[in-house]
Amino acid sequence: MPDMDGIEILKTIKEQYERVRVIMVTADDTEKIRQRAIENGTDAYITKPFLPEHIECVLKELFFI
Repeated sequence: MPDMDGIEILKTIKEQYERVRVIMVTADDTEKIRQRAIENGTDAYITKPFLPEHIECVLKELFFI
């Protein structure tokens, strides 16, 4: 994303839509970025590559499916 990184987008979403659930999917698995995402309100943090089953589990957990 040329103008914003994922954390900035997360902040913007959470400021405008507090109740929206956000699942971050990223190739960045550093603890620093993960912690920043959690501090800024991500509901889940998934790193690539991932198994489809992992997404399914996260969705079930977040939305009680």
